[in-house]
Amino acid sequence: RLQGMEDGAVTGQINRRRRPAVRAARRLHEDHSAQAPARGLDKRARRQVHVLLVMVAERGSPPEEGVCLYMIDLAGSERQKRSGVSGQGFSEMVANNAALSALGRVASSLVKKD
Repeated sequence: RLQGMEDGAVTGQINRRRRPAVRAARRLHEDHSAQAPARGLDKRARRQVHVLLVMVAERGSPPEEGVCLYMIDLAGSERQKRSGVSGQGFSEMVANNAALSALGRVASSLVKKD
């Protein structure tokens, strides 16, 4: 049961009945899948990155006193030889791979900073 939503963040607790959270995650995936067509050898591959930030704090404590967990799904990175893309698809692949590399550097920097 989700108790509330403030400043774009879900607050409260999710108990055994996680259905609202599961439905929201499924809806997010479906929205992105509809916008990003599959290409190449793996028809399930998508040109997208999902970032999920989970903040856990004791009840009654401010979120910044808890812990943060970043989960990053880097789905979509591919090699031209395996996927066989060309033209516009190749340009998209290059841009996507560059963005994933940059995201990897950001994640490494965050780890080093902590």
